[in-house]
Amino acid sequence: RHTFLNVRCHIHDKYNATLYFTNVNYAREGAAPATGLVGPSAVADCHMKCVRQTDGNWLFSEFKPSQALLGEDDFMKLM
Repeated sequence: RHTFLNVRCHIHDKYNATLYFTNVNYAREGAAPATGLVGPSAVADCHMKCVRQTDGNWLFSEFKPSQALLGEDDFMKLM
């Protein structure tokens, strides 16, 4: 599971925007529901550049995560 926190959107013009957010990831090997979690598996500060297409849809053009915290659970050690 991923949780996105502190989402901010900076609109540059009608065709370009940047999203800034914190991504908190919870992971556990095996079938749901996951039990025994002590904390998030990973926390990253992220920004995404977005470009509006001629049909009006927005597409992500760049994604830059910066890992802030990495958990020590067995699942993350396998990654």
